Amino acid sequence: MSSRPTYTTNVAPVSYAVQAQPTVSYAYVVVRLPDDAVLYLGGNKTTTTGGLRKFKIPVTDSSRSYPYAIKAELVRDGQVFIASSTETLVAGQTVSVKVNDVDVAVAAR
Repeated sequence: MSSRPTYTTNVAPVSYAVQAQPTVSYAYVVVRLPDDAVLYLGGNKTTTTGGLRKFKIPVTDSSRSYPYAIKAELVRDGQVFIASSTETLVAGQTVSVKVNDVDVAVAAR
């Protein structure tokens, strides 16, 4: 009769640490601009249209402020006009930006 060896392995209990997820706060951006303007936020082209556009931007550290690029492109009489600025985002606050339409006759002077 052959006997098979028996193996015993000591296994430590497994414990899992759950890491707290960072709290996400939001800053808000409101842009007034001509209806047909193309809008970029943070370097990304938005898909929204209309003269008033509102955005909720996640901010991971509510104790910091963040620079945020805003750019609008307008095409008038075949010419592209660009308005851009860098705004400071802070959690819980709203940044409002207004982009005026371009008077092509004045811009051509």
